[in-house]
Amino acid sequence: MRKKWFNEKTVILTGASSGLGKLIATRLIKENNCKVVGIGRNVQKLDGVKAELGENFTPYQMDVSIKENWKNLADYLTENGIQPDIMINNAGIMPKFKRADKLSSDDVAAVMDTNFMSAVYSVEYILPMVKRSETPAIINVSSAAALLTVCGMGSYCASKSALKSYTEALWVENRKKMYVGLIMPGFIRTDIMRSQNLNDKERKIVNFFSMDINKAVNKIMNTISRKKPRKIMGFDARSMNFFYKRFPKATMKMLMSLFRKVKFTLFEDVFAE
Repeated sequence: MRKKWFNEKTVILTGASSGLGKLIATRLIKENNCKVVGIGRNVQKLDGVKAELGENFTPYQMDVSIKENWKNLADYLTENGIQPDIMINNAGIMPKFKRADKLSSDDVAAVMDTNFMSAVYSVEYILPMVKRSETPAIINVSSAAALLTVCGMGSYCASKSALKSYTEALWVENRKKMYVGLIMPGFIRTDIMRSQNLNDKERKIVNFFSMDINKAVNKIMNTISRKKPRKIMGFDARSMNFFYKRFPKATMKMLMSLFRKVKFTLFEDVFAE
């Protein structure tokens, strides 16, 4: 086991039942001998991860978008004598692509509650416990969507932009007291696109431009290991950041024109008259 500052720490990890979260939990337990309280909504998937990772993985079923659940989690940790050292907010949803003016307030609220407010709730209820650790840390997984507003992704971009700004505020306010990390990946080959209406050809194209999930986890773990406050991951994310900073309007218009031309079923609702 290579020496890392987070070796043998206790980690609270959302979105731990599959994809990116499951691999992060695996690395933390197998390579760093951490104890992970893995949060997810699907009990069967969490139990499957428990069977794979053993006693250092504690499954905890909850919907992160509900505030009361976070209070219950804090009570559970206290009652079971669990002192968390690190909070990783990884859970997120990507709704189906849709025009912003066709989204209901309930549509937007559902995305904001899962992708943004869950992190706020974690700060309210879990961060005070984390701050009692000798190595307190909070890492929020945002998205390249926080760097460039994409047509059809209004609610998703808004939620990830809010998480980016909120995390940056946490960093500047706590930089001498604790580690605050912000991860902004581009597309990764996970199941987050499951809600999208993709055919096999389109899925292959999306996967071609997406980062391998193992490579993504390597970059995330390296970022945490070095206590870097900010990490933009992937060629697509870096490109989005570069062009949007310099040509914001032109970049958004170019992407919209490109999406219109490729005629993916993914964008049907975006360009429907």
